[in-house]
Parts: sequence; C-alpha cells; structure tokens
Amino acid sequence: MAAGSSEDWARRIEELLDLADSVLILVDGAHDSRLPELVHCLSMRWPQLSIVVNAEELRNAEPGSVVVIDATAADLEALNLVRPVLRDRRLRAVFWARGDLAAELPTRAPDLFDWISHRVACPPPRVPRFAVLGLLAADRAGYPVAWRGHLAPEAVARAWPDAAHLEVDLESYDDAVTRVLQAVDGDRAVVLAIRRREQVTRARWLLAECKLSRRVVVVAGPGLRKGELSGFWWLHGSILSPSELRAIPSSTDRVRACRLDLEPEAISLARRLDELTEGSAVAVSPDAVFSDEDPGASLVELLAEQQFLANISAPTVGVDWRDIVLGNLEPPFLRWAARALEEHPHLAELDEEVVRSVSNPDAVFALLARKRGEMALPAGAPIEAVVEHALWSDTPDWSSLVDRAVVIGEFDPAIHWAQQQGQRPHWLRTSKAASSLLDSGPEQALADLVASDPPEPGSAVSGRWLALHARILAERGDIAAALGILERAGDEDPARVTRGYVEMLSGDWRGARGTALSADVRALSDLEREAVLATAWASGELAAVAATLERSFGGVPGPGGLRLERQVSWRRWLILRPGGDWTDVAGPGPGPWLDELESRHERAVSSFVAGEHALLLGNYGLALRLAARARWHLAEAFAPGEHWLDGFVELTRGRALARLGLHERAGRSLDDARAIIVRTTGNARHPLALVAAFEADWIRVAAAQEAMAGVLDALTDLESSLWPEHPEVVAARKLASRF
Repeated sequence: MAAGSSEDWARRIEELLDLADSVLILVDGAHDSRLPELVHCLSMRWPQLSIVVNAEELRNAEPGSVVVIDATAADLEALNLVRPVLRDRRLRAVFWARGDLAAELPTRAPDLFDWISHRVACPPPRVPRFAVLGLLAADRAGYPVAWRGHLAPEAVARAWPDAAHLEVDLESYDDAVTRVLQAVDGDRAVVLAIRRREQVTRARWLLAECKLSRRVVVVAGPGLRKGELSGFWWLHGSILSPSELRAIPSSTDRVRACRLDLEPEAISLARRLDELTEGSAVAVSPDAVFSDEDPGASLVELLAEQQFLANISAPTVGVDWRDIVLGNLEPPFLRWAARALEEHPHLAELDEEVVRSVSNPDAVFALLARKRGEMALPAGAPIEAVVEHALWSDTPDWSSLVDRAVVIGEFDPAIHWAQQQGQRPHWLRTSKAASSLLDSGPEQALADLVASDPPEPGSAVSGRWLALHARILAERGDIAAALGILERAGDEDPARVTRGYVEMLSGDWRGARGTALSADVRALSDLEREAVLATAWASGELAAVAATLERSFGGVPGPGGLRLERQVSWRRWLILRPGGDWTDVAGPGPGPWLDELESRHERAVSSFVAGEHALLLGNYGLALRLAARARWHLAEAFAPGEHWLDGFVELTRGRALARLGLHERAGRSLDDARAIIVRTTGNARHPLALVAAFEADWIRVAAAQEAMAGVLDALTDLESSLWPEHPEVVAARKLASRF
C-alpha cells in the first residue's frame, strides 16, 4: 500500500483508480473539509461519480462506475457481506474513513479490509474555499466582516498571505487602540474579538479611530445577531456535517453538495433552483457552475440571470441592494455582490438610498461601515453613530467625544480620549467605577477604583472618590470600614448622600433620614441618586422618593432612557410605590428584567426588593421564590450569612412563612435573620433586627394562644367524658389554671 503526499493526494487517488477494473482505495484519517477536493478531481474524469452511504446503495451501483464509500462504524458488517459486488460489478471505489474508522476495518470488516489495494493518508483539515473567497470579496467591496464561529488563522493567511495578522481583544479600549496603531506599517489584517453585545460599539469606534477601512474581521460571539453588526458582511467557515451529508437522499445530490464545497447556503440555493425550474421550459441546472472558482456566487448569478430573484432597487442585477448594504444576505449572495460592484460600479450610488429607505438606525451604521466619514449623518442619528462618524475625521473634537461616550456609559473610550488631551480624568475613572458597581458588582467596581489614580486630597473629586470607595465597601458587606472612610470624605453632597445610605444599612435610620432628604439630587450621579432613593424608601418617605425621581429624571423614568435602563432605581420605585404592579415593570413577573441585570449583587438586591413587594401584595409564594432567588445570587459572591443582605432576605422569608401559617419554620427564619443582621451591621438595635425579634416573639405568643385554646377544649372534653370530681379531671383543671 502506498501513501500519497498532501499536495497531490487527490490526483494520486485518480491514478490508482486507473490501475485495475476493480479496486478499493482507503483514505485514512479523512476530514470532510478535504472531501470536495477529492470529489472535484474525480468528477472531472468520471462525471457519473457517486457517493454511497450503505451496503444497499453499494450493491445497486452502476457496473464499471467510480464510487466513494462514505460509511460509519455501524455500516462495516453489512459492507463486509457485500464486498464481492466490487469485483462482480467492476467497481472502482474509494473508502472515505473518517477519524479512526480505518482501525476498525480488520476486525469488523476483514474481507473488505483484505480487498484494499492502496492506502492514502488524508492531508490535514483546511479552511473551505468559500470562506477564503468571502474574505476576499468583502475586501474588494469595501465591507468589514463579521465572522460566525471559529476563525482559523489559516483563513486570514490564505486570503491575505502578505498581510500582518493582528488579533486584538476589546476588553480594554486603550490597549486595543495602542496595539493597532503600533502594528507594522503597510497592509495588515486586523481580527477583533467581540465577546459581548456591549463591545459592538467599541469595535466600530476602534475601526474609525485607527482608520481601518480594509481587511477587518470581527469574530462575533455566540450571542450576537446580524442586526447588531449592521453593515458587516457575515461570513463563516462551517461546512455540512457528516450526518447532514449522509442524510441527503440521492447519491447524485451528495456529489453536487461536494462540488459546492459543502457550503450549506449554496446547497440550499441549488435545491431552490431545481424547484424553480421543475416542470418549466427553462433549461438551467446548478451543475453548470461546478467548475467555477466560486460555485456558490455563480449560483446566485444564475438565479439573477433567470430573473428568479426579487427585483426591487437594483434592476441591473435583480436584488434588493438594501440587503447588501445592511449585510442581511447569506454569504453566496454577498460574494456575488462583490462581482456585481465590479461589473456595475453605479450600484455603489444606491448606498445613499439605503439611509432614506430604511427607517431604523441600522441603516446609518451600515452606511458608516462602508463609507466611513465620507457621508452626511441624517438628523437624529444615534450618539454611537455620531461618535463613529467624528472619529473618521483627522482632527476629531476629543472633548465632545468624551462627553458623548460618558452619556452612554462607555467609560474606557472616554478615558482614552480624555488622555488624548493630556488630562488626568479622575472624575471619569470614578464614574467608571460607579458604573461597574451597577453593572458588574462591587468586586469589579473596587478593582476599577483601585486601578485609578486617587485625586489630590481635599478636592471635590477626592470627596466623591472616597464616598464611592465607602459605598463599594458597604455593598461588599463591610459597613464598619465604609463608615471609617466616610469620616475622611468631607461634607459635600456626594459624601453626605453615601453616608446616609451606609447609615441606613447600619441601622441608624434617624440619621439617614435627614441626610437623604437634604441633598440636591440634580447635582448627583445616577449611583448617588439611587442611594437617595433607597434611603428615602427605607425611611418610609414615599413623598421624598417621588420628589427625587421628579427632580432627577423629570418624572418616573422608563426603560427607554440612555443608561437608566441598566439601573434598578426606577424599577424599585415602580414596584414599591403604592398601587405598583408587575405590569409596570417590563412585562409580567420579575423574570425578564431581573435577568437583564449583569451584576450578581444587583440581581440579589432587586430580587429582595421584588420579594418585599410580593409580600406587601399578599403573594407569599412568590415572595418565598424571590427570597430564594436573592440568596442564590448572593451566594455566588459571598458565603452564607456573611452579607447584610442575607439578613434582610431571611427576614422577608420568615414573614412570608408566618403568613402562610408555617409558624415553626417562620420562627427559625426570623431568629436567623436577627442574628445575621446584628452580626453583619454590628448593631444589636438595628431596626430590622428589632423587627425580626418582634415578629418571632409574636409568632410564639400566637402559637401559645392557639395551644391554650386547645388545652381548654381538651379539658371540656375530659369533663364531659368523666365527672367533675374524677381525679384526672381535678388534676387537669389544676394544670390549666396555671395559664
């Protein structure tokens, strides 16, 4: 047996098939990414090539034909039994053995194994041809690429062999920009990794700031959809799976799938063309494109020539050009569009029509991805688009960019641009840490704050920095340390508001009440306003809650606000205000909006607040479920019973159990709540600890009253069964008299 080289392996198999009228060649360690190469090579010599997937199909193969046997381990015994058909029908066969299948042949199909005359090693897997052609097409057309699934470095290397391949992580905007700008001069292929939906904006801004107009590939995480990267051409390198290929019912159609490079979308197009031409006088077949360099794109062209595509805004080519600009079409259409742009340059003029004809912001982003700064933004363009457009300028207004980035919560780029002006943006770093407290939780917020340079002592920024540090420590459960830091934070509104919030947590509700109601909330950050709301609510000052919302947001805010939708302040108010209802909060029930929160801490706090509301509404079962949910989220970051919120949640749980009549369990929960609150706040007279103690004792009194009523009923029954002077009745009456 001979082994062919990785360069000419398919041609080697063709030569071996010519050696005899009946021959069996084994391809060992086969990878389906190489199957199209083999099928293409053999089909050029033997157009009637077939791919069989079981013994029955092999038995029915045409005499003298060439076949590829695509079998699994489950087929080996049956194939072994029909082995004589190879000789009887003079078949020349290639056994496609994936993985370790060849190692099973000697034991499970010994006769078939003995018939093997030659063995050829399959070369290593490779990126399919359509993936490389897609990158080249996007580059020619001037579009950035969004890549679905794993991006093999080989794809970029084969598309642009002379370009430097630079992979950039977007977790740090400043680091990403620095890496790109410090890259080698000349052509470069830049690969950006977008792990989360929030990084889409950063990717667009980075491309604009670094003036990257070609050879850009964004590897999109699994949660991203086409509409979130509008204007990018979505490509991939995924081929039909072995099971999908074997599931194709016709041997001829399996060969056709391989001639189309196993590209799922091209295979679907071929089926569509068959359906359109069936029973018609149009003599056209997908087989006509098999020899083209890009058969998938040629299939689209064939459909266009036969006027099988919708004819909307680009009459020359018969396809809606809006879908091309937005990147909404499948890869074969996009590769064909690159051809169309070369053959019909006037199609580029349709780009401007896209913005006018599509009513959503996607059109603006799509056009920016293609035209960059060479366009006028329409009125009302989103802030993200305004920033992207400005960054394409050679002399952007960095101060304006900083302001706009802060408005939508993009602090990393804002800090980076502030530094472009030589600033030390303490207030930006503090704002970023405050944002992290809401979005990612106290651990990330503390890391962000510690990573920043502390401002000069005594400045207003210094007071806000210290206040934020104290707030973070309190949210981490260390109330004593938070109060210690606040002693150095001064008496400006940010520090006073935070002091009131921490005092409220510690149990000094009288002091917190005065602090919360005296601040000018219009000069506070969103995080500080949220502290005022929480303190005012705990103090029972619902009027102050409403006034704070009115002064801060011009009324009760809704989810359409810029960064407000990422906070819980307004949700808490909507839930807890008198007459509040779940229908006020993003759909029925607490689930949808609670799951939107990124911070485990905020999910725990919000579940707790929602549980309190359910308790007030009398939905005790829901209150228990939300309490359990709050404890679960809290346990992701803190040991049980080590955070003050654990005590608050246990109090809600005990109250709900008591109202369901489960007094014994309720008493235990209330006792645990009191112990946790006292331990975590250091205050034995914390109002909530006193509430827990009161309700636990009330349960015991109620239980004693129920027991006494039972004693009296039993005494009455005993007296009626016996007589008043009976010794047992006398003894029972003496016991009852003690109560």
